[in-house]
Amino acid sequence: MQLASRPAFQEPLLAAMPQLSEKPRLGVRSWNPAWNPGPNVPNSTAAIGLQFRCSEIVSGPVVANNGRNCTASAPSGPGLSAVRTAYAALLTGQFFTGAGPSESSFGSGSFPSDGMASTDGVQAALNDYYMTGRTSGLYTFGPAEVIGTGFNSMGQFVGSFTWSITPAQGGISVELSNYTSVWSLAYHLLPSHVRSSFAPLGTTHQTYTIFVPCT
Repeated sequence: MQLASRPAFQEPLLAAMPQLSEKPRLGVRSWNPAWNPGPNVPNSTAAIGLQFRCSEIVSGPVVANNGRNCTASAPSGPGLSAVRTAYAALLTGQFFTGAGPSESSFGSGSFPSDGMASTDGVQAALNDYYMTGRTSGLYTFGPAEVIGTGFNSMGQFVGSFTWSITPAQGGISVELSNYTSVWSLAYHLLPSHVRSSFAPLGTTHQTYTIFVPCT
């Protein structure tokens, strides 16, 4: 799903929605080198764009292996945090009830993409890129990551994800792909299922891409 699209939901509506219970993502570290969302779901990645709207730094600078200084940044504030929490709650509710789309893309400047930009997982991907030159990998979400992510609701909802980095004009593009499934929710002990077989708790897929400016 390499499409550039507008957020799947209208932001003003979500800002007014009551928050739902946030899904605990107390995942278990896996040493499987390939991300497996479950036996019924193929792996995939997707690309959407995010251009940050201010220069506030929410994670440390990373000197990429191309020699440029690259920094992930996003707007912050109580109001923005509340809207991002509403998005995470909505996505969680859709997973449990089977409502809404099974595929969601969050585009340039969307609240979910901004929320992911400030997570430790994105910083870990940037650090890996700098230290090893790798342009893709898997970020696993174990107990330590749960604590480190703290009150970032989007980070807690997404949990583990695959990432890839490609050059972009003026910076780099960090692309994230996440599956929400019974397999991940149940500590990898139960199989996942597609929505067409049973909508509630059926696997959903979200994509987030973050443009990281470099100097």
